[in-house]
This record gives sequence, C-alpha cells and structure tokens, in this order.
Amino acid sequence: MYETDKKLLCLEIAAFVFTAVIGSMLHFTYEWSGQNSLVGLFSPINESIWEHLKLGFFSILFFSIIQNYSIKETARNFFIGKLTAAVVMNIIIVVVFYAYTYFTKHSILAVDISLYFVAALIGHILCYNILKCTKDMRILNLICFIAMFALALLFMCFTYYPPDFKIFQAPTKIK
Repeated sequence: MYETDKKLLCLEIAAFVFTAVIGSMLHFTYEWSGQNSLVGLFSPINESIWEHLKLGFFSILFFSIIQNYSIKETARNFFIGKLTAAVVMNIIIVVVFYAYTYFTKHSILAVDISLYFVAALIGHILCYNILKCTKDMRILNLICFIAMFALALLFMCFTYYPPDFKIFQAPTKIK
C-alpha cells in the first residue's frame, strides 16, 4: 500500500468514526439546544425519515470541511467521494428502512441504529475507493461540490417547509 493510500485510509476511517459519533449526537442536539431553529437546520427536529437523513449527511459534510485541507493535494476526486458516501448512505437507509418496516409494520430501534452504522461504513468504503482513484475528473468534482451545497440547502429548506410526502412526515402511533 502506498503512503498516500495509507493516509487516505486513515483519514477515511477517521471520517467513518466521526460520522458514527457525531451523527449519533446530532440526533439529540435539537432537543439539547432548547429547540433552537438554527440547530434544527442540521439536526433532526422530528422523527421523520427525512430529518434523520441529516445525521449522516451533515456529519460527512462537517468532517469533509476539515478533511479537505488534509488531502486536497492527493485526492483529486474529493467531492465525488464525499457526495457518493452521503448519497449512498442515505439511499441504503431509506430503502432498507422502508423494506423492513413494510414487513414488520413498525420500526425497530436496534435495526435502525445498526442500519445507520452499516450504511455509513459502506458509504465510507466507497468514498475511500474513489479517493484512491488518480484519474482527474475536475468538472465532475466541481459538480459534486455544488451538489453537496445544494443538498445541504434542501435539507435546511425542507426542515421547515417539507413537501407533503411520507418521507417528510413523522410517524404516528396507532392506538
């Protein structure tokens, strides 16, 4: 393994740990802040699936800001990797969550937590492999940077102005 690959691997392991820990903490920051609307922009404000997708997305985004300065000279496809990690993670979470709750008719906390960690791991493995790629894809990298910014804005916008779709609705308990 080349020295650059080792550095990328170490940083991506750190990114996974950050995503796991900070993403888990983000679940509670809105309540801890006394329901501060600014904190609600990047932390779930209710139990909807959409709001919980913020956990992975923003923890990846926050670490990316730090990580980019460490590897921007060696990882030409940084934003391609990070966007892939965030999008794949969230797609896995949505698909598996709706698939298993279709059969169980309710969510299971242990499954949801495990799903978050497994999806984060898969996303970061994909990201690492993209970061190792030496092919220069500057245009695509720029597009992915813009897409990450756009996704962040969508998460923030849909927090307080959600469309009328199931993914944006907090689950209700049937009595």
